[in-house]
Amino acid sequence: MGLESATYIHELVTTNPVGATDTKAQGDDHLRLIKTTLQNTFANVDGPVTSSHTELNLLDGVTASTAELNFVDGVTSAIQTQIDSKLATNGNGSNVTNLNASNIATGTIAAARLPIVLDQGTYTPTLTAISNITTLTSAQCQYMRVGNVVTVSGQIDVAATSAGFAQYGISLPIASDFTAPRQCGGGGYHGGGAAVGFFADATNNRTTGQFVAPNTALQGHQFSFTYLIL
Repeated sequence: MGLESATYIHELVTTNPVGATDTKAQGDDHLRLIKTTLQNTFANVDGPVTSSHTELNLLDGVTASTAELNFVDGVTSAIQTQIDSKLATNGNGSNVTNLNASNIATGTIAAARLPIVLDQGTYTPTLTAISNITTLTSAQCQYMRVGNVVTVSGQIDVAATSAGFAQYGISLPIASDFTAPRQCGGGGYHGGGAAVGFFADATNNRTTGQFVAPNTALQGHQFSFTYLIL
C-alpha cells in the first residue's frame, strides 16, 4: 500500500507499515512521518518533560482557562488554610466568637461584631436618689447602639420629697467612662408638667436626670438620652 498521511500522532495508523506489502524502501518515509507527527503534536516542547504520567493525568478533565489558573499566581501556601485563618480572627487579630444558631438565638455574639458596631436590647436600670427624691421605681427600658453612641429610652416613676429642684441617677446599659457632663444629653417629661434634663455623671459613670418637681406626687418620667461609650 502507499505511505499513509498524518499530521498529528493520533492520525497514525498503528498497523502500518504492512510487512507483506510495504517495501523496505519506504521505511525511511515512515520514520520521517513519525518524527513529523511528534514535532507537530508537541510543538512547544523544547526541553525535557519530567512529569510522571500520574502528574500529567491530574490535568484530565480540567476546564479552567489560563486566566482562571493564573488567579493562584503568587500563592505560597494552602488557600483553604489561609481562608480559615481569616475567618478565625477579626481586624485586630484577636479571635472571633463562632457564629452558630445558639449564639444568634441568645444574642451572645458580641465578640463577632463588625468594625461599626450595631447593637440593641432592653435592660432595667438601677436608679439612685441624689437629691430631693423620696421614691424611684425602675422599669424595663430599651437601648440602641451605633458605633460608640448609645441611645436609651423608657419610663420610670419618680416622686420628690418636696416641691423644688431634684436629681436622680440612672445606670447605663453599656458601660462608659465619662470625663465630662456633655458626653450625655437628653430630655424627658415629668408627669406633673415639668421638663427633665439629662447629663453625664463623670464621678459615678451614669446618667443624671434633673427637674423641678411641682409637687410630691409619684409621676412617670418618659425620657430619652444619648451618650458616648468612652
